[in-house]
Amino acid sequence: MTQTQVTSQLQRFGLKHLSLLMLFLITFFFYSTVTLADSLTVKTDRSNVEMGDIITLFIQADFQTTKSKLDLTKLKDQFDVINQQQSNQIEIVNGGYASFTRWQIQILPKQVGTLMIPPFEINGVKSKALPIKVTKAVYSDSDKPYFLEATVDKDKVFVQEQVIYTLRFFHKGSLINGNIRPPNFENALVEPLKEQSVYGKTINGKQYTVHEWKYAVFPQTSGELKIVGPAFTGLLNLRSRQKGVQAIAKPTVINVMSAPNTQQTYWLPASNLKITQTWHNLPTEIKLGDSLRRIITLEVEGLKSSQLPTISTPNTNTYKVYADQDKDKQTASDHGIKSVKTISQAIVPTKAGTLEIPDETITWWNTRTQKFEKAVLKTPPLQILGKNSVANPSKPLPLQDTLNSKPALPSQLEQAKSYDDYYPVTDKDMGKTYGIANFIWPIIALVVGILWLITLLILLQTRKKLKFLTSEQNLGKKNKTTDAVTHTFNHQWCEMPLQDFYTELLRQLHEDLGIKSIDSIPIERLKMAIFQLESHLFAGEQLGYDTQQTICDNWAALITMQNTKEKEKEQLTNLYQN
Repeated sequence: MTQTQVTSQLQRFGLKHLSLLMLFLITFFFYSTVTLADSLTVKTDRSNVEMGDIITLFIQADFQTTKSKLDLTKLKDQFDVINQQQSNQIEIVNGGYASFTRWQIQILPKQVGTLMIPPFEINGVKSKALPIKVTKAVYSDSDKPYFLEATVDKDKVFVQEQVIYTLRFFHKGSLINGNIRPPNFENALVEPLKEQSVYGKTINGKQYTVHEWKYAVFPQTSGELKIVGPAFTGLLNLRSRQKGVQAIAKPTVINVMSAPNTQQTYWLPASNLKITQTWHNLPTEIKLGDSLRRIITLEVEGLKSSQLPTISTPNTNTYKVYADQDKDKQTASDHGIKSVKTISQAIVPTKAGTLEIPDETITWWNTRTQKFEKAVLKTPPLQILGKNSVANPSKPLPLQDTLNSKPALPSQLEQAKSYDDYYPVTDKDMGKTYGIANFIWPIIALVVGILWLITLLILLQTRKKLKFLTSEQNLGKKNKTTDAVTHTFNHQWCEMPLQDFYTELLRQLHEDLGIKSIDSIPIERLKMAIFQLESHLFAGEQLGYDTQQTICDNWAALITMQNTKEKEKEQLTNLYQN
């Protein structure tokens, strides 16, 4: 074998083994890379912490996980997840490359004890569980970084009486975020008094920030009302370090007593109650058929608007009441709930004379004095005039001015006195006086006799005229009724605007027909039509399309019925006179 052949064989052998070596190295590098990527590591910055301390959790996968998601469901069983970040990296070292996925998660322990960070799994690769020891944070009363307290303004109340429940969260440093679990009030109505308020307060020389919430609580059943202490969770920045917050307030117990015995259908435990009224556009002279607008206002402190009683004024034979829908208003402040009920009424007089509206009396329980009190709304009597009446002067004129008489002046009295002094009466003058008197007496007797005869003749003549006047009055009544019928059927009245139509209707009822109340109308259909007209005019209700025509159609029948009654009455009167 020549040297050239040997060299050629060595080259072929070297190339063959070199190829095998390179193939082995590539295969080893590939499998070693796969083996290194199948790892998922977990570690924390601390393994021993206090309640409220924030733990940073580091998780790393030595492979790309762009299509995979880390499941934190089991982690949240014992920890609150505050923040989470994820990053993907590719590194090339000495010609080789490596890929990594990293998570950085901030967690907060939920309880004291040995807690476990569960194993995580991504693409079939699992990590190991990691224990965390959590101990209770101990602070002195003067050095608490935060605390939550709940208070009530009174712990012994009656059913439905207002209780102010105040919840305050105190903390040092700055609050990054927080969440309050509201208190649970069973068997009670609750109204938030205001949104969260924030202010500062110094306690034992330490500066705290206070977050405050207030609620108005109205217990609905007697017995013990237990309010479970609410909880606050959040994150504080304290001494340049973040700290988790988990605070629970102490539970509150309120003793609720049954309401005292009362004859009222309602129960009003309030700190203050006031009832007032105002009249809108009240005329100086109130006439029959005028609409008088009265506004009643009931103001109550310490009750919800739904707890206020209904106030209604009943109809009488002297007036009718048309009430609008009550308006309720409720406002909240630091002192509790204030409710206002407004009642708007249209009062229509149906009879001339004195209109008296009964007093409105509300019995309520004063929670400050612990006594029953009464609020009374009094309405002075109103004078109602007829349609054609003229009001009397408000103050009568002095009697002397009425009679146009004046007392004698002192100068006139002195003048009369001086005349008697200077011109006294003598015996001669007295004799003349007696002579004149003896001459006048026969004349006076004659005149008196003549006057007596004249008076007798006048009395006889007057008796004849009285019979004639009585017949004229009866004829006048018939003419008056006839005029009313004629007025009804000439369609002028029926074509009047509704307000004028109603005014004329009342005039005819009271003056022409002598009917003082609509309730006294014997025709039911006519009476109901007039009620509908009043409801439309004074309460804003919808008017039927034929209401006015129904009144006109039945008016003649009413006049006929009244005329028949008058005739029967006259016949009875004549019978008794004869």
